[in-house]
Amino acid sequence: MRTCPRCTRHLFVQRSRHDLYIKHRTLALLSTISSKSQPRKSSTRESKLEAMVVQSGEGSVHVVLVPYPSQGHINPVLQFGKRLAGHDGVRCTVAVTRFVVGSTTKPCSLGSSPVRVAVFSDGCDEGGPAELGGHRGPYFQRLEEAGSVSLDELLRGEAERGTPATVVVYDTFMPWVPRLARRHGAACAAFLTQTCAVDVVYTHARSGRLPVPVGEADGPLRLPGLPVELDAGDVPTFLAAHDTHHPSMRALLMNQFVGLDNVDHVFVNSFYELEPQVRPKLVANGVCSPSPRVPDILFVAQEAEYMAATWGARTIGPTVPSAYLDNRLPDDASYGFHLHTPMAAACREWLDARPAGSVVYASFGSIAAPGPETMAEVAEGLYSSGSPFLWVVRATETGKLPAGFAARAKNTGLIVPWCPQLEVLAHAAVGCFVTHCGWNSTVEALSAGVPMVAVPQWSDQTTNARYIEDVWRVGVRVRGGGGGDGGAVVRREEVERKVREVMEGERSKEFMRNAASWSSKARSAMGEGGSSDRNIAEFLSKYRSQKQHRASLVAAMASSERGGGGGGGIHVVLLPYPSQGHINPILQFGKRLAGHGGVRCTLAVTRFILRQGEPPSTGAVHVAAYSDGYDAGGFHEAGSAGEYLSRLESRGSDTMDALLRAEAEQGRPVDAVVYDSFLSWAPRVAARHGAATASFFTQACAVNAAYESVFTGRVELPLAADGEESLRLPGISVGLTLDDVPTFMANTEDSPAYLDLLVNQFKGLDMADHVLVNSFYELQPQEAEHMASAWRAKTVGLTVPSAYLDNRLPDDTSYGFHLFSPTTETKAWLEARPPRTVAYVSFGSVATPSPAQMAEVAEGLYNTGKPFLWVVRASETSKIPEGFAAKAAKQGRGLIVTWCPQLEVLAHPAVGCFVTHCGWNSTTEGLSAGVPMVAVPQWSDQTMNAKYIEDVWRVGVRVRPDGEGVVRKEELERCVREVMEGERSKEFMENANGWKEKARNAMCEGGSSDKNIVEFIAKIGDTERLRPLL
Repeated sequence: MRTCPRCTRHLFVQRSRHDLYIKHRTLALLSTISSKSQPRKSSTRESKLEAMVVQSGEGSVHVVLVPYPSQGHINPVLQFGKRLAGHDGVRCTVAVTRFVVGSTTKPCSLGSSPVRVAVFSDGCDEGGPAELGGHRGPYFQRLEEAGSVSLDELLRGEAERGTPATVVVYDTFMPWVPRLARRHGAACAAFLTQTCAVDVVYTHARSGRLPVPVGEADGPLRLPGLPVELDAGDVPTFLAAHDTHHPSMRALLMNQFVGLDNVDHVFVNSFYELEPQVRPKLVANGVCSPSPRVPDILFVAQEAEYMAATWGARTIGPTVPSAYLDNRLPDDASYGFHLHTPMAAACREWLDARPAGSVVYASFGSIAAPGPETMAEVAEGLYSSGSPFLWVVRATETGKLPAGFAARAKNTGLIVPWCPQLEVLAHAAVGCFVTHCGWNSTVEALSAGVPMVAVPQWSDQTTNARYIEDVWRVGVRVRGGGGGDGGAVVRREEVERKVREVMEGERSKEFMRNAASWSSKARSAMGEGGSSDRNIAEFLSKYRSQKQHRASLVAAMASSERGGGGGGGIHVVLLPYPSQGHINPILQFGKRLAGHGGVRCTLAVTRFILRQGEPPSTGAVHVAAYSDGYDAGGFHEAGSAGEYLSRLESRGSDTMDALLRAEAEQGRPVDAVVYDSFLSWAPRVAARHGAATASFFTQACAVNAAYESVFTGRVELPLAADGEESLRLPGISVGLTLDDVPTFMANTEDSPAYLDLLVNQFKGLDMADHVLVNSFYELQPQEAEHMASAWRAKTVGLTVPSAYLDNRLPDDTSYGFHLFSPTTETKAWLEARPPRTVAYVSFGSVATPSPAQMAEVAEGLYNTGKPFLWVVRASETSKIPEGFAAKAAKQGRGLIVTWCPQLEVLAHPAVGCFVTHCGWNSTTEGLSAGVPMVAVPQWSDQTMNAKYIEDVWRVGVRVRPDGEGVVRKEELERCVREVMEGERSKEFMENANGWKEKARNAMCEGGSSDKNIVEFIAKIGDTERLRPLL
């Protein structure tokens, strides 16, 4: 037998938590945020801060490992932890349930491994999953509910002991864990326990590229990322049509990928060489493209490369004890956790008495439960093979053996309830492994170089069996039996034939050679400098010790605790997409937050934005700058929308990271980052600094629901409907035509970069701590409920200055950021007009109507006979008909300005109608001011907003363009007259005033939006320090 010689540790890595350490609010140690006004509690608090500095040197990188609580998941995660702990300066803690610790035959038996064990509760401390019927839906729910609370306490306890978690490595069966990690300032690493190939299949199923369930009629499947075609019997059984008994398992495996694009690392329990195939054109300069939307990536990347390109995944296996691979970890000869009692001595003695390569070892793992008929057939097949066999039959399964079989076979076979499988596979006597093809068993056999007879039962085992036979070519697969082949029974003749084929058939030597080759490759992958070893070292290198930096940050925090300039106790950074229409609502939300005592808000805008227009006047909200990579010219400096968005992400990520670090160094670490949903990369930056994340949707609930239906695949683009056909979209209360849906959905070729941006708002959204929408519940109740149900979204609007709503924020009469300079003459001009006589016209800060359209609008306004105030941006004035402005001004009929204070204009008594492009900000301003509207939508969400203006809120009418897409002067004149003097004009005014009142009530104390804002603050900080708005 192999021994486990001692080895020296090979790589000196000393790491620290860097900003993440600090961000655990100094973090869990000080459980509440202090106020300058509170009595000083320096002795206790400062001593804890000093302790942080002293204790930070021990185990400077602390990795907490959270496996799913079953034997097959604990083992690989634990072994990964041992690899990490084998590096100097790394402390590892494996968190397992109380039931698992109480059930293991050697509690915490980790040998001399430095991996510590900590316990949490899954809510089933006495009986584990069996209390709720096994590993299925009710248990998964209980595990999340109880585990979330218990793991939160565990992480808090680690911080209080001076060993806060740097990184949480979590099993992807538990996608809720990252939320906990982020609360404690820890980075997140997802650990996929199954093979790359299986992960690829589930990726396609979740994305909708592989429709499920898969049936025989679907024929051979050629899936991007896999080198072989799969039949229905090869796909994981939970995706197969014949599996109707495990819907919760299917959901669990599909949901592994929830939020995976927002974690810091993704690991796969495999090694690169096992599944590496990739065509050369995929790789440029050794780097794979990160975008799974690119067709070339979809159809050339295979297995490990596909997972790297899609999820940034890295292989770190095989995760078997070092004694069976590279022998670099002292005394690492077993996993350490044994939920079943192995008969090690009896197995060893029995094997030692058998010739080399003569024994058939058989095991169906720790969960699979073949029927009595299958067990009888396997028994007779093993007996008839003529080879001695060692068969593991769990104590719960022995009743399925044929009566008297064990006694009859005692001279040929040994049947035991459990054995040390790796030790058995490594024994010279073993020549074949009859396996259920669980991934741990498969990878153990590959590591040991043992050929296999594949008898897959369920789950991923069918796919693994296909690879054993046709890709790695280390064995054969029996046909019939298990969940993967329609439930048919494996016959004894088939078992005998396959065992003989592997042990003594024509290809037996080929199987042995291939198995030995994979064993060598596995050993090389984990050896120093091997593919998996490099990935592990690279992971740790990202958390290299910076003790002096950490000490200085802790000192800064201590200074802040003593009143050294930390400002408000809760620090929220607001990150809008860099355009006027996105900055304004997030800034107003920030003012609402800052209006509560103990909240400091910082608005992060690009350097280009900060240099535009007038100096910002943001009230209690501080302003900080970051870079979008186009400091001189902003968006227009980029060659295209796609180029700008790409640069914004790459450069913005770096400079926002620096901004958050600087805030911490100045004693103002960030508690939460409220980010525009257009910037789906922001949570990754926030997570590095231990900040909670809140996604802020600037558009209406209805529009968000429409894009969400595309993201989830419930609605396919392009839409199959004409301009008259009604579409029913999930979560939306009215039927829509093609003219009503957002234009990027109606015409997918028009602006693909923007379509991607809007659909990808939902990418990783389920991992955000909060989701906020710029609306109020009463405005779109069904739509708001849909967003709340799907994404836990809360409405927090309307986000217009308080002076135009509830008047609870002193001096909040304007947004404060003006990228265009408003003229001063509008007020005097309006004062000279009678009440409700003026048509106010504006197409916003982005829309660019054609010269033909501008001419039609001009004449239509003139022909109404109503005085009009028309905003035409300086860049658009050349489109106005020559002499028109002078003619309208001379006759006192109209005033054309390049920009104006829109809220002030809408609130003026002289305004009786708003001719609007229906941008969401303009729409909500019109509603909050109680002004009826003429809807002239241009693009994006404006078409859907126009639908609601006319048919849901009934505060106006929508113009209809002609066949060329131009709104003619007659149409505009008709609509303005209808709103201002038509039969329904009084109805429009009454409805507008009704919505105005509802908007005000939503933002008043105790209103729907106000309650959501207060709840948000309570969840991110210390509620005792908050004061209500005036």
